[in-house]
Amino acid sequence: MSSHRADGTTTGADIALPYRAPYDWAALHGFLAARAIPGIETAEPGVYARTIAIDGRHGSFDVRASEEGWALTATIRIEDSRAIPGIAERLRRLFDCDADPQGIGGRLRA
Repeated sequence: MSSHRADGTTTGADIALPYRAPYDWAALHGFLAARAIPGIETAEPGVYARTIAIDGRHGSFDVRASEEGWALTATIRIEDSRAIPGIAERLRRLFDCDADPQGIGGRLRA
């Protein structure tokens, strides 16, 4: 993880966001792409990106399916790297990484 730079430039980190299988990244990406706010969000093939502002700190992130599988990879860029853990937690919620798809499916079938 990068540290805050004295010149105020943006620092960044790649973060793995593990999830439980099965995970439908294509469907979630399509949902977000259809609702992307111009100038704030973009959804290119396989990549969702967004600008962010947290506690007066500005930055952006992009998320894609990990090449290793079973995780999403988020690249977070922010003016102060101390914000990265909080942003990663928000991304886990946004992308529903803690959901139990098999448990949900079982309840829906019942």
